[in-house]
Amino acid sequence: MTTQAMYSGPPRGWVVAAKSDSVNQSVVMRVLYAPTAGSIKVTTLNNQAVTFAGVAAGTYVIGYFRRVWSTGTTVTGEILGGDDTIV
Repeated sequence: MTTQAMYSGPPRGWVVAAKSDSVNQSVVMRVLYAPTAGSIKVTTLNNQAVTFAGVAAGTYVIGYFRRVWSTGTTVTGEILGGDDTIV
């Protein structure tokens, strides 16, 4: 079994998480910022599709994410993804 490093504190950089039903992000994001209320469907680091329902505006969703889906995501505006590899 492999283990992932657990980070504390804010990420070193942020990108706009482009919504796509077929393409992963160029980096694995460890936090998402939702600018508006709604749902966010993601693909996790281990390739599971998960929907976070009832996300409040201004919420940070913690985890390891490869993709933010267009279908199933109702949060509007630019969802931001943060990671330590973005500099």
